[in-house]
Amino acid sequence: MPAPNKFLETEGDFQKEELFPLRFCRCADCGLALIDEIVPPEKLFGTYHYLTSASAPLVTHFRELAAESKKRFGVTKKTKVLDVGANDGTLLLEFKALGAETLGVDPAKNVVLIAKTKGVTVLPEFFSHALAKKMRKKYGQFDIITATNVFAHTNDIHDFASGVKELLKPEGIFVIEFAHLLEMFKQKFFDVIYHEHLSFFALEPLLTFFEGHDMKVFDVKKVLTQGGSLRVYVAHAGSKKHKILPGVARVVREERAAGLHKREAFEKFAKQAADYRVGLRNLLQKLKRQGKKVVGVAAPAKGVILLNYCRIDGELIDYLVDSTPLKQHRFMPGVHIPVYPEEKLAEEKVDYFLLLAYNFRDAILQKLSPYRDQGAKIIIPFPEIEIV
Repeated sequence: MPAPNKFLETEGDFQKEELFPLRFCRCADCGLALIDEIVPPEKLFGTYHYLTSASAPLVTHFRELAAESKKRFGVTKKTKVLDVGANDGTLLLEFKALGAETLGVDPAKNVVLIAKTKGVTVLPEFFSHALAKKMRKKYGQFDIITATNVFAHTNDIHDFASGVKELLKPEGIFVIEFAHLLEMFKQKFFDVIYHEHLSFFALEPLLTFFEGHDMKVFDVKKVLTQGGSLRVYVAHAGSKKHKILPGVARVVREERAAGLHKREAFEKFAKQAADYRVGLRNLLQKLKRQGKKVVGVAAPAKGVILLNYCRIDGELIDYLVDSTPLKQHRFMPGVHIPVYPEEKLAEEKVDYFLLLAYNFRDAILQKLSPYRDQGAKIIIPFPEIEIV
């Protein structure tokens, strides 16, 4: 598989593109799901073609996260917030609007520069315990540390947790979000397996993990991002302010009922992915034989995996459109389908849209309503292939 956010600028780049093995595994000892091939992070994140602010639903989601933090834990001018994996500063802007003092860390130098233009300070670094020690001397400790869809991107999660513990105030909170393995299996989302996602978390293994770092998971909330995620709240083990709430045990019971602690669930998931590939290819080949124009909507990392795994290239999809400027007028990794701005859709009649950012289904269907009124159909890829 290619690096999922390395969009190619010219056709001359096709031959130079690197591909990496992608294998989904499960640790027989602790139950953690993970991939076993670690791509050097500078090849994935040094220059990054994903901007949080380009997704309106995600901006709304982060506004809700900041508002909830204020309601539950209090956010004032004295509150210090650190966002690890801050991207272009979208979440920090929401905390800043509430009066908090903010700081971010992100290794992608191009997006750090974008954050700077918005008045948000983001350090252009990979987060680590060593960096955390330097940060503590310069910035002190933080009341709230967030890591949304970044903890799963980390190879050494022990080092990451040690860094968080170094920077978290005694009664501070660490908030992480990640695509929930339970929902991934329920919805058959094999396309979220890519090289940026090194771990695929269920809650149960995380409880033991944080206990090993003298920390505790005290609450958990289900959220809709990434097709079904968990927002997990962590505090120091000795915190008296943050008591463990009943929702933690409830989610663990759900995971056990689904068999996530057993090998059989993973074997079933693998077979479902293989069967799915045959079904989607057959559908698109049939539409092409009928002379239909098929266009992909959005070019997320999960879409890169879906198209590459199913071996769907420019013969089956004419082109893709995406709202992210950094992806436009480039080629999708691996399958080399061209990506254009959404305005291109007005230039010609499209018969079918393949919705690759299905986690934002409702918002995108609303955006595509004028084309649906003209007779266009939408292919929803998950959890089952559906045409609406």
